[in-house]
Amino acid sequence: MANVAFNPGPTRIRVATTTIDLNQAAAAYTLFTGTTQNVIAETLVIRLPNVNCSATALDSIKIDINDTTVSEFISAAAGIKGNLTAEAQLAYTGAIYINVGTVIQLTIAGAATGTTAVCKVVVMYRSIIEGGRLV
Repeated sequence: MANVAFNPGPTRIRVATTTIDLNQAAAAYTLFTGTTQNVIAETLVIRLPNVNCSATALDSIKIDINDTTVSEFISAAAGIKGNLTAEAQLAYTGAIYINVGTVIQLTIAGAATGTTAVCKVVVMYRSIIEGGRLV
């Protein structure tokens, strides 16, 4: 039987926020990076601005992690352009283990929106051992 460490420290929920402009070339862009200690991401929300991205050359967005075996927060199917209307919100609730150095990234498919479209992204997470952060 493997040894199991007990973490008596606080496991309070933490919140990290960032913004991302969808008016960028098709590529993957870093939103958050795991630092110091591993964490469990429990909720992620992306809120679009008051810009109708569904009427642009953008095909889709997705949010996942850059591990060899990818875990998705928001799939490309959920982030398809038809769902990217003004002030739309896409959300994930569950549990994704984020190692130190793992990146939560947003991938843009297609082309830039052609107009500024700065989205707000919020992730709620818990540190497995006190000190874990997403930055």
